[in-house]
Amino acid sequence: MAARRPDIVVGIDVGQTCSGVAYSIGPDWHHPRTINLWPGSHGNIKADKVATAVGYSREKDGVQAWGFECMFGDAKLEVREQFKLTLDHDYEDYRGFESHHARRWYGDYLKCLYAEIVKFFNDSVPKWHSLHVEYSFSTPTTWTNPAMIASIEGLIKAAGFTSTPRQTVRMGLTEAEAAAIDACKTKYASDDAGGGTTDVNLLKVKSLDDDQVELEPLDHVEGVPVGSTLIDYRMAEHIVQRLEPIADYLDGDLYCLAEEMLTGKFQTIKHSFPKPLVDQYWLDVKGLAGAQSFPDVGIKDSRMSIARETLKGIFDHQVSQIFELIDGRLLALQEEFFNLQVSYIILSGGLGSSPYLYDQLKRRYEKNEGFASNNTALIRIMRVLEPQLAVVRGLVRERTQQLGKGPSAGQDVYKTRHCRNSYGVAVREPYNFAKHGMVSTIKGNDGREWVENCIE
Repeated sequence: MAARRPDIVVGIDVGQTCSGVAYSIGPDWHHPRTINLWPGSHGNIKADKVATAVGYSREKDGVQAWGFECMFGDAKLEVREQFKLTLDHDYEDYRGFESHHARRWYGDYLKCLYAEIVKFFNDSVPKWHSLHVEYSFSTPTTWTNPAMIASIEGLIKAAGFTSTPRQTVRMGLTEAEAAAIDACKTKYASDDAGGGTTDVNLLKVKSLDDDQVELEPLDHVEGVPVGSTLIDYRMAEHIVQRLEPIADYLDGDLYCLAEEMLTGKFQTIKHSFPKPLVDQYWLDVKGLAGAQSFPDVGIKDSRMSIARETLKGIFDHQVSQIFELIDGRLLALQEEFFNLQVSYIILSGGLGSSPYLYDQLKRRYEKNEGFASNNTALIRIMRVLEPQLAVVRGLVRERTQQLGKGPSAGQDVYKTRHCRNSYGVAVREPYNFAKHGMVSTIKGNDGREWVENCIE
């Protein structure tokens, strides 16, 4: 039986720091719109993404807050955040958390997210409960194990996203593939640098009309655990080392104090870097009463100085890993398509909006300072207009194009895909009844019987 055509497509990108939700309503399928009013987001202030955080009561069991509601420093809450990467059994969480912890938090977060999505559509779409809704989730490029992706899909369904027969879940695109759809150009490498991962996708645009796009992958999608949150982690380590000699003067756990120092002002500094051109940045030291000074650890009037070179070094560590990822993909492309010119590297994702990353990529790939290949002679570095929304909008656009407008037939964005896993090589084997049984064979020039398409 054919699946019911959805009336609404909802794209969901659960990120390491924030999550986005976009949607489109058939049969005309307008351009993706985002849900931008979330609980705790300061009244009517719009926020295109909601914090990926869930808060548990310290006094009783159960979820007490989620998203922006966890951002108010409530001492009665135990807040869990930045758990997306930890869903992978192979990921080592520096905080000591394991996959089973992350799966609990992820499931609880999804339940809250689902309830808010339902509330939004109840308030804005007539007869919402009678419509067929398809939820399209992205997957990180670093998740290559099909069994793991299937288990995550199970958590999504258990959170309520298939709680009625009119709701279905789809996990068809990686974050890099979805972001690429939102940033189509001639031939390009799409670099989705987010909060927790950075993905590279080499694509060729085969057709680009007003409403239809067809992309041809030139290589498999690849990602590494590099992103904006890793900058926060490295800076937190630096701050804790600075605070340790004065721990007796501080009220609170050093790591918690460091994380508090990285909210607000530091995020502004990080997103603006390399500007302003100052030698020192100053952060308020949480847990230090009054206006105390400790010259030996660089604290004056309860503010810690952060050297510009320290922040630059943390950025450079992340940027160098992104260089390594892009270099590898471009060199592999050169081996297979020597004369094919890459026109653009398109940046998306949270870290993709970083002016520093943008400048460093331009120097390396446009100006050939440290890298050159036959494929990148005319390359340009560009950014999507709203890099943090590229994934979620790409999810919706891919599916609505596939469905088609009104009675018109749609078409796939990706008509071919490159598998990220190797399942073996198809070979020809000498026929052996004990092994092959009753199968079709062919006779070789040597007179022997052979079985084709055996997997080795």
